[in-house]
Amino acid sequence: MISKQFRIRLLVGLIAVLAAISSCSDRVVNNSSSVDIDFKTPSSNKYDVERTFSKIACIQLETNDSCLIGKIKKVACIGDTVVILTDNRKVYSFSKTSGNFIGEIGHQGEGPEEYIEATNFAVTNDRHMVIIDRIRNQANFYTAAGRLIKSLRANFNLIGVNDVECCPDGNIIFANLLGTYSDGNNYCFEVSDGICQEVVKRFDLISPVSVKAGRYVAFANRHFAKVGDTVLFSKFANDTIFSYGKNGDIEGKYVIKMDKPIPTKKEISQLGAFDLSDYYSFCQKKGYAPSFNKIFASDSLICLVPLVPEHDGYYWYERKTGSTHKIDGRLYVEDEIDDVLKGKSIVNIVGSDSKEFISAFGGLDIKVLKKEMKRVKTINSLKSLKKIAYKADIEGNPILVFYEH
Repeated sequence: MISKQFRIRLLVGLIAVLAAISSCSDRVVNNSSSVDIDFKTPSSNKYDVERTFSKIACIQLETNDSCLIGKIKKVACIGDTVVILTDNRKVYSFSKTSGNFIGEIGHQGEGPEEYIEATNFAVTNDRHMVIIDRIRNQANFYTAAGRLIKSLRANFNLIGVNDVECCPDGNIIFANLLGTYSDGNNYCFEVSDGICQEVVKRFDLISPVSVKAGRYVAFANRHFAKVGDTVLFSKFANDTIFSYGKNGDIEGKYVIKMDKPIPTKKEISQLGAFDLSDYYSFCQKKGYAPSFNKIFASDSLICLVPLVPEHDGYYWYERKTGSTHKIDGRLYVEDEIDDVLKGKSIVNIVGSDSKEFISAFGGLDIKVLKKEMKRVKTINSLKSLKKIAYKADIEGNPILVFYEH
């Protein structure tokens, strides 16, 4: 027999769930003015970098024992400061003009003002930054110079967080890993207030797909692109790019048209419990296009990066003209670097903002750059990359390239 106390708890829980669903659906807008992006018949299969970007600047990040970088997960700029999240879950800042190391943002540790893991970070509307630590369920706020402003324990579960962005209305939007969580949080996205104390809304249920037990699947690695007063993002198993506006409304902004359709959740549910390799194999076998893995955007451009760009290429959309460019993927690093030097492609994108895209070249890339520059005619605007690459230490930190409008 169900106890009265249990019934009350169940009723309260149902009310909370319905309220969350209601608060979400009230704010999701089906925008009839959404724009189709046609990649079925792209305008070209190459990209004219010199025509598109007015300036290209390059730096090699300083290397010392205090800032050793393996791979870069995310880059954002705050004025003349470059903030970098590394694959070992640390956050560093460097000078954008010289590449000189400024300092580590916060410190790894178990102290009251430290983080165990810098899961991800975002730049706030007041040009500070927030670092999310999903292990401690914590949000640390810092100035661009790295001074701690405040450290707050979140009042909801952050364990599934994969990406984060600060919204124009002051809220914070989170993208979760696909998985099953003990607290019933089975939504792909959550929006909290600006201090991670209250969930404003949850949306995009993970069901009916299910993930293998003990697995958590990142359906994308760069979910958000903030441009001015809008955050653009894509959903898992969805052909639409959505926008989160300054009034908190979520609208369908762009609809992607491709030769191969992106499978719906219902279609993916045929897999049963799956992991990422199962999903990609399913798409290949059934003739689907996987959901996009990364989105980058500026005032005038959007770049969509598939799960395996070496195979599936890069997709560019010019927001002002409507032109589309599908850049073929390259299986070999040498071919990829050749396209970059010739101004036909941009690869290894790690960040973007309203006016620029940022790409990174690590040790292997630098080694190939040194070799390919001797035989490939390099476009004039990338001469600074050649100069830096010639001197670069392949054992050192990455080179960053800033493609500015």
